[in-house]
Amino acid sequence: MAYVSSYDFDIFISYAHVDNISSSDKESGWINRFHKELQTKLDKRIGRPKIIKIWRDNKLDGSQVFNQTIVEKIKKSAIFLAFMSNGYIESEYCQKELNQFHTHANNKDPGLIVVDRSRIFNLLLTNIPYESFPDEITGTSGFVFHDADSDDDIGVGEPTDPDEKIFRKQLKPLTNAILSCLKKMNVQNQGEKQDPIKPQADTLNLPDPDTDYPVFFADVSDSLRLTQKRVKNDLQAKGVYVIEEKIPPPFDIDSHDKKCSKIAQSSKISIHLFDQYAGREIENTSDSQTYAMKQLQLCLEKSASQLIWVPEALKIDTIEDKIYQDFLKTLEQLPATEKEIELIRGNRDSIITGVVEKIKKMKQSLKSNIPSENKTAVLLDTHEIDNLYAFNLINYLSGRDISIRVNPNYDTPQENIIQFEECLQSVNALMLVYGNVTKDFIVARMLTIMSMIIENKVAIQTQAIFLAPPKKESEIKELKKIIPNVQLLDNSDQPQLNPEVLTPFFECIGCGGAS
Repeated sequence: MAYVSSYDFDIFISYAHVDNISSSDKESGWINRFHKELQTKLDKRIGRPKIIKIWRDNKLDGSQVFNQTIVEKIKKSAIFLAFMSNGYIESEYCQKELNQFHTHANNKDPGLIVVDRSRIFNLLLTNIPYESFPDEITGTSGFVFHDADSDDDIGVGEPTDPDEKIFRKQLKPLTNAILSCLKKMNVQNQGEKQDPIKPQADTLNLPDPDTDYPVFFADVSDSLRLTQKRVKNDLQAKGVYVIEEKIPPPFDIDSHDKKCSKIAQSSKISIHLFDQYAGREIENTSDSQTYAMKQLQLCLEKSASQLIWVPEALKIDTIEDKIYQDFLKTLEQLPATEKEIELIRGNRDSIITGVVEKIKKMKQSLKSNIPSENKTAVLLDTHEIDNLYAFNLINYLSGRDISIRVNPNYDTPQENIIQFEECLQSVNALMLVYGNVTKDFIVARMLTIMSMIIENKVAIQTQAIFLAPPKKESEIKELKKIIPNVQLLDNSDQPQLNPEVLTPFFECIGCGGAS
């Protein structure tokens, strides 16, 4: 059964044989490569492999006869991808496939148009003028998969190389549109009204983190939903307060972040489960971040403690998604700790044990710890693209009994000044993380903060910049000239945290050297 339950296949790929011919016996044809890339992208978005079924005639050789078998496959497919090219327009076989789907869809529910979208997707492999489009796709603009430079280059251009970055950029809007159409078909197929997502209330019924010790489960891939459900049930049976709010919805990123931050702030522990699938991607964003990854980022800022779990047998190097693979490798570099961030590799029971032990230690700590005005508190300021470098810093500093405040992420140095001033008032040391952001961003950020420290008479003992990879030899020289009184802690020539780099910082705040 397909993702759309009343069909055998979700997607029918219609293409001309000539567009799949390879110039080399060793190289796979373009349609073959596209098929693989699309299936992989859809798998990642759904969070499980082959849930969305794609059908394509792999034996198409240019002389095949249009037969009843093909007709049945077309009728049993939810949507139709037409790979428009000169070869497609000249192919009688392709025209019959297109006409068959168009006729069948128009005469059977849910029809050719689902809400606001045609079930026929027009993929442009060359820059064909719309006047040449077959009648069945007239009115559709099409998804570009060619490299023609302008509309003047009519009839020219080659299919984009699937290994190139531009191909991934072209594939993303198509993937979004396919998923949107399939989801709308599922709603209609189930006879449900497609109501808009209601806005979330500003006030949520949330527990008191200091008395209830609540835990929040972040979003997971579909392959981990059953595991997450069972862990929740087992924890509740042990008397653990589990926050039942699910995020998403809301799916739009601003509303999602607002709700997630509120819930994270009300939790004592946030629990993050990861496996080989990255989970649901956040739509309409420039990167490939998933809700699960984004929620870990938000919980690092807002939640008191994080428990991160991956299966014991997971081989991270085999994961195809490079961004997700790097994300997991960074988590793997975190050493075992009893502090704020804890990574567990194990079975399902290890999650339950980890949570129960964390709560137990928190309660013991509450009884024994007497707040000290002399305890060192550090404000760690990092842009979201450098959050992975901040993970190790947070973990290491916490292990030295240093109180950590993590500043929320900003796109420009001047954003949310009031909130930042409040953070400054509660610490006695400042550290900026300089990894993938630009030097100009770091300079502007530090100069803005230094002005705030002077204007508000904040008692900051030391200000430092932690330099993470890539190597920044020339940048260091420029920083020394522009902001000479700021410590530069250079860790940019090695991927893992070197504690010795932090020794000057510790000496300034009275914590001794690295250990």
